[in-house]
Amino acid sequence: MTDTNEQDFAAVFMQHAKGRAHTEASKKLAEVVEAVMETAPTSVRVDTTADLELGRDPIEDWVNVASVRPATITPLMLDDGRGARIRFAVDLGALADHAEVIVPFAALAEFVDQVREGDLDGFEDALDHRPPRGRSRKYIDAYTLGEVEARGRAE
Repeated sequence: MTDTNEQDFAAVFMQHAKGRAHTEASKKLAEVVEAVMETAPTSVRVDTTADLELGRDPIEDWVNVASVRPATITPLMLDDGRGARIRFAVDLGALADHAEVIVPFAALAEFVDQVREGDLDGFEDALDHRPPRGRSRKYIDAYTLGEVEARGRAE
């Protein structure tokens, strides 16, 4: 096919079998998208490394018992929603060969948002009439309080 006689893919499907081919392909595509949305979270896996430290507070009393061990982060369903399982090899003899940490996904996402935001201050951004720059709950709460304060100062 040359550029001059190319046709839109959907137009070709609409001409085939009185449009039934287009309708059927659209339904199948919708099924594929739905299946991906249902299964994609369980197919995600991040390979990384982890350390295991044991101890009591203060942090200076902690002992590293497993350094730079192979680890994976995978999703799982918790009673109250989605979560993340962080599993890593520890090789502690008869005590354990693997360790797991299970965290609600919302808490993990909040942590990541706060780390990404660094020193962003939602309260100061609102007072300075800047648009919101952060996404964490901490930032949004501070921004909301800053908006209230800014309105109060304006009155």
